[in-house]
Amino acid sequence: MNPERKLRVGLIGAGFIGRTHVRIAKSVPTIEMVGFLDPMAEADHADLAGLRRHGTLDGLLADKLDGVIVAVPDDLHVVTATHCLERGIAVFLEKPAARTLDECIALSRAPMVGSRLLVGHQRRHHPATRLAKSLIEQGQLGRLIGIGGVFAVKKDDKYFVQRPRGVGLVNLIHDLDLVQHLCGRLDHVSAAVSHRGRGAREEDTIALTMEFETGVIGSFIATDSSPSPWGWDQATTELPSIPYDAAGTTYSLLGTTASLSIPDLKLSRHRAGEAWHHPLQHETLKAAGADAYANQLHHFADVMAGRASPLVGITEALATQAALEAVFVSAREGRRVSTQALIDAARRSASHIH
Repeated sequence: MNPERKLRVGLIGAGFIGRTHVRIAKSVPTIEMVGFLDPMAEADHADLAGLRRHGTLDGLLADKLDGVIVAVPDDLHVVTATHCLERGIAVFLEKPAARTLDECIALSRAPMVGSRLLVGHQRRHHPATRLAKSLIEQGQLGRLIGIGGVFAVKKDDKYFVQRPRGVGLVNLIHDLDLVQHLCGRLDHVSAAVSHRGRGAREEDTIALTMEFETGVIGSFIATDSSPSPWGWDQATTELPSIPYDAAGTTYSLLGTTASLSIPDLKLSRHRAGEAWHHPLQHETLKAAGADAYANQLHHFADVMAGRASPLVGITEALATQAALEAVFVSAREGRRVSTQALIDAARRSASHIH
């Protein structure tokens, strides 16, 4: 590939998040946004200025593309991504990769999916996450033994008119991806699900206990029905539409020599040889670098060019989807659920169908 040639990228789905990626792509010198497909989009929207509008998917894909950003409704994720991968085009697929584990298994059968599909869990690309991951790998926290977390926001009623979905697929799926990035593959999940916050058919509150293959254990609660400073969106400046709250944080990582909260990066530990009867030493770390969405698109450029494997690929998507499915199976059946058992069962079912 000519290193001076910009990578040509098309947009499929020009809603809020799709246009967000277009705006941020302007800061990525190796990417050129060239066209979009969305029959519902405002043709004269400022974010889409200069992009060629296409009436069909094949018309867009014929525009000598290196990659596409897929930001269509969830039910179109798998079919759209598969169509693009079959034509050899790299895909940046907004989360969730699929609505169900069965759909994710179907996506895993697409050609070149292992090297050409990047799933949009942008938190992995956040500078705070990168620093936390580095500290864990360097042993700065000692042996990692636990993680706890909260995602709690109060969404307005009109949000659910357009998006009648529960907190699991919309929000918790981000956390299920990130805790596995930090702590290793989730092995077993036990969960409870509630509809008490909104009284709707879709769940509004989920609590779960997590057991990781690494031996780490943890707990998490997610709700879209309670105002709080605890959650990634409030604790970062990733989404300008959600006010930043300095009191916000999301995860508490517990190691044998130190603990770390994320994304505010507050590190707590004792002096050497001291323990609970001695005062803690606190330090707030600083993470350098660009924002998560820009980092994510820089990484997608490397994936398109064949310089990198996807940080969040189909293997990670399967693990995250299985974890979410385990939440609902556990809540429904009142038992501890193995994520790998769910993946194995889904694969057997798909093999019988084919």
